[in-house]
Amino acid sequence: MTGTELTSLAEDIVKYVNLAAFDICDTAHIKVSDTASPLVKRVTAPLTKDVPKIAQPPLRHMIKKSCKSRDAFAGAIKLNAPNLDVVIYLKRRITPAWQRETPVDSQTND
Repeated sequence: MTGTELTSLAEDIVKYVNLAAFDICDTAHIKVSDTASPLVKRVTAPLTKDVPKIAQPPLRHMIKKSCKSRDAFAGAIKLNAPNLDVVIYLKRRITPAWQRETPVDSQTND
């Protein structure tokens, strides 16, 4: 997943929060930051107030579904002020050598 795709995913997450909780998240200050692991990213954005308890379960479900559709997984989701915080786990950065297909014209020893 490239930086542009992560930014797009972060913007979608903030849009879901604003849709569910009536514009409590600041879209101008979205951050996608690195962690110690290259496969883990953190999305943060300032919240003006907490997301209502009634809106949290469907919102969490939608965030997880959106991440899965982009080959990532949502970890911890914090929906309380002062910041929205979502941990995103990426599947892989590159395809491992053992999963690459062999060329069609390569010879095999049978």
